[in-house]
Amino acid sequence: MAGALTLPEVAEVVGVSQAWLHHRIRTGRIRLALDPQHRMYLFPNDPAVLDAVRQLANGSVKTVDLTPNVPY
Repeated sequence: MAGALTLPEVAEVVGVSQAWLHHRIRTGRIRLALDPQHRMYLFPNDPAVLDAVRQLANGSVKTVDLTPNVPY
């Protein structure tokens, strides 16, 4: 999927487990909608998104909002 990364891809790049990402999505610390067409979580393939998730992992930020029209 051009322009998007799957949850396992983000987990690998950022260096966290898939379970860690799932938990943050379920608890609202990562705001990301399930892609209706592919029925999976798709992250924008953007260095700013990966950096925001890294900041969440290291405790620099409390939430990452990846809903449309919201800057990371």
